[in-house]
Amino acid sequence: MILRNPEDQEDYGRLKDHAAFLLGGLNAKVKALETEYQALRQHSAIISITQDAKTSLEQIARDQEVYKDELYHLFSRLQNNLEEAFSFMGLTEDQEQSILGMISGVIDKSYHIFEAQRSTDVFLEHVISSLQIKFQKNKI
Repeated sequence: MILRNPEDQEDYGRLKDHAAFLLGGLNAKVKALETEYQALRQHSAIISITQDAKTSLEQIARDQEVYKDELYHLFSRLQNNLEEAFSFMGLTEDQEQSILGMISGVIDKSYHIFEAQRSTDVFLEHVISSLQIKFQKNKI
């Protein structure tokens, strides 16, 4: 706000030009700050989403290990229970071996499925590792 206008028209014109120049610069700075603020908000949102994804992927990897262990123990118990039950069933040796062969076949197929799942585990480990590196670079 100009409290006292200069009496000279030339001085008044220069003052108006300077004021317009200053206001233009101020306006540009405000817009730059708004843009920077928006970028910071977006960066913060991306970091939050990435952290959530990292946490979820880590939980998925832990869950997969638990499921694998549970299935392995389940098959082992099944095989042991069947072997114990054979003594009460009155089966021939060939019949017992046939049943155990079927169970062993299922266990072997399950083992191969677990091994095939290993590529997913490696992928998850890579994604988690990449996210950890990004967090360390951003000091999060």
